[in-house]
Amino acid sequence: MVNQVWSTHRVKFVKTMCLIVNRAISENIENTYNNIAILISQTIIPINNLSKEHLEKIIEQ
Repeated sequence: MVNQVWSTHRVKFVKTMCLIVNRAISENIENTYNNIAILISQTIIPINNLSKEHLEKIIEQ
């Protein structure tokens, strides 16, 4: 069950990354790398900080 949560987060992360990159290309945003770095820090770090118990509680809900 924990793997299910991880894969869901991974899919959301990849979709969001694609949206940011596509938008940056179409709008020619100069600070694309900053946006991507912020997204990565907001997405990966919280997932890594979740304990197994916390993940199991999320799954139960």
